[in-house]
Amino acid sequence: MDVLGELALIGFDDHPAAGAVGLSIIRQPVRVAGRRAAEILIDTADNGTCPEHLELPLTLVGRMSTGGSWVVVG
Repeated sequence: MDVLGELALIGFDDHPAAGAVGLSIIRQPVRVAGRRAAEILIDTADNGTCPEHLELPLTLVGRMSTGGSWVVVG
């Protein structure tokens, strides 16, 4: 099997090794997620309410594991 020709690989989070081996990744804002988690925990403890849905911005970073270099921010 020709891995790069027949198969695309993508990971989640941008570990330094991902760039070194050319792995495309979906990067998430870890600090923002942690901050929001703490805020939600405090709000839930204080008010008994919790959001049903939370969206955080992700960045798709394409590298050789998906056929080339490209970045999509969204």
